[in-house]
Amino acid sequence: MGLDINKIKSKRRFYLVHKLKEREKAIKCNSTLKDLIDKVKSIDTTVLKIKPLRGNKLVSKNLNRHREFHIKFPLKIQEQYKNEFCNIRLTIESDKDFHRIHFGEGLPDEFTGIGLGYKIYKKLLLHFDYISSASNASDSAQNVWAKLILDPTINVVMMPEFVLIMKKTINLKKKAKLFRDFVVSNTLSQTIKLGTTVIVDDDLKEELQLEDKFKLKPTYPSLEI
Repeated sequence: MGLDINKIKSKRRFYLVHKLKEREKAIKCNSTLKDLIDKVKSIDTTVLKIKPLRGNKLVSKNLNRHREFHIKFPLKIQEQYKNEFCNIRLTIESDKDFHRIHFGEGLPDEFTGIGLGYKIYKKLLLHFDYISSASNASDSAQNVWAKLILDPTINVVMMPEFVLIMKKTINLKKKAKLFRDFVVSNTLSQTIKLGTTVIVDDDLKEELQLEDKFKLKPTYPSLEI
């Protein structure tokens, strides 16, 4: 029978005993982390919550200034893993900046590559109706956006350096205004060519009755759709 280190009272006095305890702690920590990652992988977008960095008031869809937010996870996960998620923060720019998202330091390395970033961005889209990004976003953010623009439940307006996505369920008048404002904000050209100046998904093209080549005017695309 070998040594039972649990019966040794002065563990720090014996370097090998101390080393064994450190290894035990690391194994337990890795097991806890794996369990946490498995839970996050299976989490549904709808249970994620968006909360202002200060206060508990429900976040409005309309932002007249930049705001910082926490991403909150289900209470059971928060209680079990304490502060594992406390540093998941992001900044969303105001309405006039098309709710561009800044993820700060991003996700902890342990939580990348498991679909969590996609679920967070999708939750933000579901809440704010539309969000945007630019070519100077981090590589990890760009990877998420590359998946988002392929989502069939999302309308996409993509320009060479910028991208806007909208919920398909928002009304056409709002879509038309967002499309026009976004394009005007990101190009100096008055003549717009679909596929060159801007790319949109087929559903949005049909909904807004966009021609392959057109001039931007206050009345085009029509807000009376």
